[in-house]
Amino acid sequence: MSDASISSIRIFRQWQPFRGGTCRCSGGRSAEGFDSTIVEISSRDDATGYGEMAPPGSFHDPAFAAGEAMKELAPQFMGSEASGT
Repeated sequence: MSDASISSIRIFRQWQPFRGGTCRCSGGRSAEGFDSTIVEISSRDDATGYGEMAPPGSFHDPAFAAGEAMKELAPQFMGSEASGT
């Protein structure tokens, strides 16, 4: 039986510009794109999975897109079963 426990978690931040240009919103707000947080989770049996979180627009706290919550939670998942069972 393979070892599907989590061996590494990597967090990336990527700027995603809007394809159609500036997005105009109520209250005079506008955004050129958004920050995306991409998470890579690898297991000891060399399986790798990816997830993404991307809030619409740049109206959120910068820490939100920087994956600050994931940085704090990631150590708690190390060694957990990656298969979800």
